Amino acid sequence: MKEHKKRLVASLLSFVIVGAGQLYRKRYVTGFFFMLVFFSSIFFFKMVWAGLNPAFFAVLFGWMVFWIVNVIDAYKG
Repeated sequence: MKEHKKRLVASLLSFVIVGAGQLYRKRYVTGFFFMLVFFSSIFFFKMVWAGLNPAFFAVLFGWMVFWIVNVIDAYKG
């Protein structure tokens, strides 16, 4: 039961902040990887912003998939 609770807390943390669940489960490299990729891609996209266009929606979809994979990874840990 204790392991299930840890998994649930980790997945909820990763739902709020990308990579936080991995850091909670002491998987530091994975947590920092998820944070680095997600937040650097936001920074990069902000730098090349050209308004709403099809590329924006493709990147938004990619971010959502990445976020879901992050939450699943935090749960499975």
